[in-house]
Amino acid sequence: MAAAAAGSDVLQPVKRSSSYGWLPPNMSELRVVLLGNSWSERSSVANVILRETKFNTEEEPDHCLRVSGELKEKKIVLINTPDLLHPNISAHKLRQHVEDS
Repeated sequence: MAAAAAGSDVLQPVKRSSSYGWLPPNMSELRVVLLGNSWSERSSVANVILRETKFNTEEEPDHCLRVSGELKEKKIVLINTPDLLHPNISAHKLRQHVEDS
């Protein structure tokens, strides 16, 4: 049993997967709407995807922000929304934000 446990100490690299190859070759741009509980977290994720700081993680506007960039030679548009998942958002405000997106 000890020999089996000793052999499992070797860590294997995680295999990365991507659905990028499934995108249609004639697609002009990829649009991604960011959802989540925190403006700063959504902005941070967008900045990681774009590999540069385009979203300010400190200031949370009350409207959608769109930022364009390139990812593997394809145009990508990241749309950071206000807190659409907030439990106290009114139906009117939710509808307004979704229409903006």
